[in-house]
Amino acid sequence: MSRSLDWQIRNRPVHARRTAAIVAGVFLLALLFPLRFQTGSMFLGSISLLEVAVLALFIFLFPLVVWRGSLWVGDGLLTGLLVIPWLFACLSWAWSLDSDQTLKWAVIYALPLISYVVVVNHFNVLSSNFILKSLVIAVWVLIFSSIISYIPGSPLAPEIIYEKWLEDEAGFYRGYRQRFSHPFLGLSNNFAAVLVMLLPFVVLSQKLGVWPRLSLWAGVLIVLSVFATGSRGAILALVLVGALIVFTEAIRHGRIRKKLMIGTGLGVVLVVSVLVMVWGLSAHLPPHFKNRVSVGGLEARLDAWRSIGGVLLEYPFGVGAGISLSSVSEVGLQSVHNAYLQNLLWYGVFGGFLVSVAMVALPWAAFRLRVLTPQAEMAKKALAFSVLLLMVVNLSQASWETPIVRLWAYTVVGLGLVLVRRLSVEKGEGAARRST
Repeated sequence: MSRSLDWQIRNRPVHARRTAAIVAGVFLLALLFPLRFQTGSMFLGSISLLEVAVLALFIFLFPLVVWRGSLWVGDGLLTGLLVIPWLFACLSWAWSLDSDQTLKWAVIYALPLISYVVVVNHFNVLSSNFILKSLVIAVWVLIFSSIISYIPGSPLAPEIIYEKWLEDEAGFYRGYRQRFSHPFLGLSNNFAAVLVMLLPFVVLSQKLGVWPRLSLWAGVLIVLSVFATGSRGAILALVLVGALIVFTEAIRHGRIRKKLMIGTGLGVVLVVSVLVMVWGLSAHLPPHFKNRVSVGGLEARLDAWRSIGGVLLEYPFGVGAGISLSSVSEVGLQSVHNAYLQNLLWYGVFGGFLVSVAMVALPWAAFRLRVLTPQAEMAKKALAFSVLLLMVVNLSQASWETPIVRLWAYTVVGLGLVLVRRLSVEKGEGAARRST
């Protein structure tokens, strides 16, 4: 962030900051409750409150751009990497097997980028405490709105929220009832992908003393909820990234702190307990949940992964963004259930490789952010681990390709980047005042 922009932020009047907080609150409500409405359009059959809010705030952003004389897009490298997947979605229109479908997905994937730009510009006048508290509240609201949706007669029941949008109603409702899902984010894989991205930020909030107890219990709820979703990708991400943190802690300091040891021990006990429970009850599990731990469920995904080679031999440049796997292979799945192989399917060998490299480089881009204070360093790591968790989730599912999850992902990255900047400025100014 430039010095002139920092000066403008610090010197904005109180009423302007209050207005920004209200606008941010409305945006967060739309993010948490993205109710959809029919448009009657053949191109985009529906639009959500969240998409309306993003577009409205983007339009509202233009006077701010004129006042500043420029548009802040955050960190250049991080933003460039976020643009690459959308850029290839647009380019794939040239070779798509269904140009209308690919154009639709290119438009849909533009919204996460717009949301990212909106967040880094509108939220950068707000305090780090406001952003952290908003993320902690988001976790509690997400989990409890999900729990409420399972209460008989609930206004958040999937039969009410999804009444007009489902092609396979019976399959969706069965999956929703048998695995912990969310009324607005969708089935369990989507829900778990969003929750794991939020976990590093509630841990950060607890470490910085922002609602420490509420943040601690929010983190516990996230872990329990992810296991309740049965999302193999999200559970794998928690285990692998948790092991990476413990390993790097031991390498850097030559020891592992007591709290980290206790947390790791409890995590291992939890994982082993769940695995033993699932194995012991496997004969009594509902069919849909049983499929999550069966060899047959794994074979279906392996078939999807193996099919990519044959598709690429026939379509070396890919089939275009938004084209389902079932339309170009004998595998009856819409998605490859691996975001990196999905890139190969859509964008071919060269394009798919570049998009996958851009995705994998996102955590590194976050780690390399320059910071001025220890608190900002912690926020930088939280952002990097948040993105890393999602990239590991992408190994066994393609929730990243789901519009609502990608929109959430870009929004969380934007919030994390603003948090790093605000902690650098706030804590740096505080240290300077104490030294004078």
